[in-house]
Amino acid sequence: MKFKQDSMDTAQEIPNGEDYLWQYDDVDALPESLRFNYFDIFCIFVSIATYFLDLGMDIYVACIYYKAQNIWYFVLTLVFVIIPAGTMTAFSLRWYVMDMDNQTNMKPSCTKWVIRTIFLLLQLAPVLRYIDSLIYGLKSRAAGKRNDKPEQKRYYNYMLLEDTDASLLRLFESFMEAAPQVTLQLYILIYHFWDEKAPFKSDTQRLYLVLAILTSLVSLAWSLSSYHRSVRFSQSDKLNISYKGVALQFVWHFCIISSRVFALGVFASTYPILLIPVCVAHLLAMLVWLVVQGNQDCANQCGEALLNLVVAFIYIFIFFNVRDEPTRYKYLTFYLICFLENTILLLTWFFSLTNVSTPEILWFRVSGIVGHYALFFLGILFMVLYYVYFHPSLQFRFKSSPSKKEYQPDVGPQQQSSSVKNLTRKGSVDLVTSNPHSATSSRKIVSFAPDVPKSQESISSSRADCDKVASKVMLLPKPEAVNANEETPL
Repeated sequence: MKFKQDSMDTAQEIPNGEDYLWQYDDVDALPESLRFNYFDIFCIFVSIATYFLDLGMDIYVACIYYKAQNIWYFVLTLVFVIIPAGTMTAFSLRWYVMDMDNQTNMKPSCTKWVIRTIFLLLQLAPVLRYIDSLIYGLKSRAAGKRNDKPEQKRYYNYMLLEDTDASLLRLFESFMEAAPQVTLQLYILIYHFWDEKAPFKSDTQRLYLVLAILTSLVSLAWSLSSYHRSVRFSQSDKLNISYKGVALQFVWHFCIISSRVFALGVFASTYPILLIPVCVAHLLAMLVWLVVQGNQDCANQCGEALLNLVVAFIYIFIFFNVRDEPTRYKYLTFYLICFLENTILLLTWFFSLTNVSTPEILWFRVSGIVGHYALFFLGILFMVLYYVYFHPSLQFRFKSSPSKKEYQPDVGPQQQSSSVKNLTRKGSVDLVTSNPHSATSSRKIVSFAPDVPKSQESISSSRADCDKVASKVMLLPKPEAVNANEETPL
């Protein structure tokens, strides 16, 4: 394989132009980065495991509150579980209906709909999508072992669709459920830390509460890291994130989210009512920031407003980039705002505590503040390490060959203009069927550059980023999908 690189365009990871061409001898060869490997399987199992752990710990903590006859905490904990789960179930069901409407060939059987219904009634919508992704990935591996390249590529594309759907569902579920939940449980833990009438009657129950907080934090950090990986995974013009990059992203997000939630939790333990206006004020400020930036280019104004609102809510806890552009100054602005907000919240909590002369309380407040800043700056450190050493675009600088998809399936003449993956209806890749009969030579030159002007590509990309939420949630016109000859597994 030969790779020709004369210069590096920092604006694009896989730049346009004739200077960036891939050559490989075997037309049907599928590179390693397009194979469903063990790390992909590992990520799916981690996603499923963190979902069940987070859900299970929240339910167990709710049972502790019920047995302690603390109905208020019991109800709040269940509300933060049931409402997000029901919302995600409704979203997933709507997407299945959209999938069925877009399919022109085989429809899911009644048995498959029964299985889907059971999973949805059990509030396991993201898990169902992960299982679909795993099944398609394993079918792709099996086809590869049979040397059936067309089937391997086809199932790989299906796997990308379900993986991106599952990651998007999990991202929404985490910030709708785990983020408020961890804030509530941290408030309860700190508020009753020295209280003899605490809802947890033993150190064991207190430990379970701490574990519930940790599982929620892990769920938040993993869902965000997994979504970033999935989005890049499904974009043919983006380099994949390595397992080291995913690990660094996880630690980075875990530290930043933990420090943010701690500041909100300790403030709520002293001024619980004031936490609501503080969060609302931050949300409105972030919403104005998004609108002023013109972050989206949605074809539907309602969809743009919805996406801005969702992103602004996520911004209460962590920065979440919604547009493919340099984010250096965005991160700097957001983390500076969070640093100032967290400092104000911590100082308010620090000077409002009673019995400050008690050595235990003094130790607790000092160690809490030190721990917050340690987590915050540790998160910044891991972010810098990720962008300096492990960001996918750096592979062009440090490696002779990138770990990105080196293959684009052959397409017919009518499909050539749409061969580049587009995040549309569900934030997923368009299925591109291969045409093994289109090859006429033993060597093949493939350019990553899409067959559209750069300006049009940019507009299409920004609209896609916006509509990947809007087209799933809002009643927008359903785009046509490529015919699928295979039933969905579930």
